[in-house]
Formats: sequence, structure tokens, C-alpha cells
Amino acid sequence: MYRFLTRSLPRKSCSRNWKRGILTPAFALNQEWNERHSDISRLGLGGEYEWIATVQKKFIGGGYATPVDVDVAVCMGEEKDQVEDVLDIVRKLRHSPLASRVAPSSQYAILRLLLKHNPKEIIRLANDTINNGIFADEHSACLILNNLIEKEEWKDAARISGWMTHQEEYESELLKTLCLYSSLRWAELSFEERMEEKEEEEEINDDDIVTIKMAFLKKEYNDCHLDVVDLPSLTAKTMLWLSREMNIDLSLKRCIESVSNVIGGKSVPSIDTISPSAALLIHSYLSTLPDQSEEINEYIEKVKVVGEKEKDVESLSSKVLSYLKNIQKKEEKILMEKQVKKFEQWNERRRNLIEVQTKRLQLKVLRCEMEKELSELEEEEQRLFFFENRLLLEKSARENAEIANENYLHK
Repeated sequence: MYRFLTRSLPRKSCSRNWKRGILTPAFALNQEWNERHSDISRLGLGGEYEWIATVQKKFIGGGYATPVDVDVAVCMGEEKDQVEDVLDIVRKLRHSPLASRVAPSSQYAILRLLLKHNPKEIIRLANDTINNGIFADEHSACLILNNLIEKEEWKDAARISGWMTHQEEYESELLKTLCLYSSLRWAELSFEERMEEKEEEEEINDDDIVTIKMAFLKKEYNDCHLDVVDLPSLTAKTMLWLSREMNIDLSLKRCIESVSNVIGGKSVPSIDTISPSAALLIHSYLSTLPDQSEEINEYIEKVKVVGEKEKDVESLSSKVLSYLKNIQKKEEKILMEKQVKKFEQWNERRRNLIEVQTKRLQLKVLRCEMEKELSELEEEEQRLFFFENRLLLEKSARENAEIANENYLHK
């Protein structure tokens, strides 16, 4: 039914099939980001492979590296064979006592490294932020979404949009529009394309399972925000929240809210109040769902009639894309300037932390040297005054013996 609907609609009603990303190449700030290498090289910490290995060794034997050590290692990483080592370092820091002090530049650097060599790993990180501790900022999120839009991976793009909803990243109009566009494009997919692939369960021998009984607090409620993890509900929430936060046309907001309620399973809008654009998307979404009731099937037919009332109906995603094109130049410039300032702040912060850490290390070495020297002086004092101390000890022993004899005689 979904294929029939797509063929029967005018060409303009379907969203454009972009073979390249939406954002301009300059938005990536590749040159500005690469300047970190020259800044790090001035710290004199050695090559990238050597430093990454050094940081790995610090975690061996129950120890841990400092956040600035990890930050330098992650920011140094550029090659594909460094991805696993860098991820391992960040994960170990996340599970250390210094987890709350992970540098924002570390999170940004790991996302750009993965975007370059293994974009699929970003989806896994987004699905388990508690253990991984990686959170995207506005610029990195835009780069990730642009990459997914370029590849037309709408399911992953919708997941990243939901990730931003969990983080409540609503400051950048550019990011909000990319998230909303990705969510709408996901809703236009067929049911099979919208379904998330289930990971294959590893076969485990029952003899290898260790059972441990322990008391734990069972969560008795859903917070309707971070607990929302299934993609349809999360995408519906993303659409609803973003439509309210964005400066788009009021009629477009109402259309998106109607679609959001349908996808989230809350309610279906009245046929009299629905627009052709919303009817187009609602029909394409509901008609692909399996095992519909007779009442819903009747509603689908009515929605189809509304969507076919007008010719050349523009889809909601196309309207959002047009809005994105209107604000793109201005919003890209704002976000680029903001990110360049972040780069400068990160470099300065890294230099300051390395300087403080170096001074602490120097003081620690000086303290060890002083303690060693003090110990040597004490040994030298005992050696020089050995005979004098011996006479005093013998005299004290004789006095103690006399006191003991007197006490014995009195008894």
C-alpha cells in the first residue's frame, strides 16, 4: 500500500532525494579542528601512538590516568587503528573516580574520530550513554546528522535526533531543524525499514552462568523522558518537542503535532482538522503498520481521501527542508563561530591543566627527594652517635634492673 501511495502522489509531494549532505563543507571546520595537533605538539608529550600507549599503561594495575591525559590521547587520535584504543581509554575513565571530569573536547574528538572511520559505532554509544559517557554537542551532532542524511540512513538519523531530545539540546535552530527533518523522513519509511534490527544473542552455556542473589531497588515508574527508548515513541516525542521550540509556521506546527500523536500512539486527529500534508504522512505511516483494527482501516481510507484532495501536495519533510535552507547560512555561521571559540577554550584549558599537572609532578618528585634525604640524615645521625647512644641504653638498663630488684626485696 505504501508503494502504491508513493507512485500515485505527484513528484513534488515527496521529499528530495539528497545524494549529498545538506550542510556546507566549510561547516565541518576541518582546518580549525586540525590546529589542535600543533597546539598539542608544543606540550612535548611525544608521538600519538606513544602517548596513547602511555595512557593505557596508567590504567593497568588499578591505577587511572587523569582526564587531561585522556583528553590529549583522544585529541591526538586520527588513524583507524587507534579507534579501539581510544574508545577503551575513554570507557576506563568513565568507570574511574574521575568520571565526572571528562573533558568536553574528549567527547567531541571521539565522535569526530568515529565519524571519520566507524560512524556505526556512534549509534551504539548513543544507545548506552551511561556506560560510555559520550555526549554530543551541537556541532558534532549536526555533523553526525549530516553524514546520516547524506547516506539516507533515516533510522539512525532518527535515533541520533532522539539522543538530542534526551540531552535537551534546543539552543541551535540548525540542529533542531536537522533533527525534525530526520524524524519526519524516518516516519515516511515503510514498516520494515523503520524496524530496528535486533542484535543476535550470543549462545551462553548454562554451566558458565554464575547466579548471585542481591537486593536492589526496582524502578516503579517511567519518567517519560530518559526512559523512552523505543524509536517510535522517542521520535514522536522529538517531533512534538522540536515543533514547539522552533520558529516555524503555526500551521506546520499543528501538522507535526498531529503526526507526533499518531506515531506515539496517543490519538488520531479528526478528519475535519487534518491538512493534506499531515494526511499524506499519517496515511503512509498507518498503512504500513501490521494487524490494524477495522476502525483504524476505515480511518486510513478517510485520511487517504484528504491527502488526495489537492494536487502537488508538499510533504511535511519538504516544508521543513525548505525552512532549513532559508536559515542555513545564518545558523551555520552562528554555530561555526561558537565552535571555533570552543576550540580555543579547549586548547587553553588543556595547556593550563598540563602545566598544573607538571607542577604537581615536580612537587611530588621534590617531596620524595626530601623524604629520602631526611631518611639518610637520620641514618647518619644514628651512625655518628652509636656509641653514645649505647652507653645511655646500658645505663638505662642498669637503672631498670635496680628498680626491679628493690621491688622484689620489698615483697
